[in-house]
Amino acid sequence: MSFVVKILLFSFVFASIPLETVYENAPSRAGFDKYLELDPSEIYTGSLHFAREVTAIVSNGAVIDLQGGDGFTADGYGTEILFDGVTVTNYPNDEGIYISDGAHVTIQNCNFVNGKTGISIWNYALVEIINCNIGNHTVRGLERSEIGPTTYAKYVNTWANVEGDWKQNCLT
Repeated sequence: MSFVVKILLFSFVFASIPLETVYENAPSRAGFDKYLELDPSEIYTGSLHFAREVTAIVSNGAVIDLQGGDGFTADGYGTEILFDGVTVTNYPNDEGIYISDGAHVTIQNCNFVNGKTGISIWNYALVEIINCNIGNHTVRGLERSEIGPTTYAKYVNTWANVEGDWKQNCLT
């Protein structure tokens, strides 16, 4: 391997930004308790757990690499989350995002790729999925419990999800 390739590989692996650091330093803005504006030229690592807060993660193409770890979790009444313009990847044993217990989550202009399940929705959550791509999962692209959550999906592309793109009775 040439010296230049080694430097580029080293830079790519070690130049990522922990999402937790961005979260801790995020200002409140536009009605959100935390407003994370991600730079599309950067790679972010790690996930977050949202509970009883109003948070936005906004970009125009930033990648969030979960590095084989846990996906995002949003739960509890009073939790409102906006994902806009991000790509979430590399979660082979988990969901890209798990939403439950009355959380309200809007996911728009996003990609969820290369994981176990893209988006998992349970227990009275309200979820809006608009203009998203969900693909290449070992289980499903989108799943939800059969009783409880409300899910609106518009312009959602799914592909290469081994057990199916949508769980039966997925949309209401």
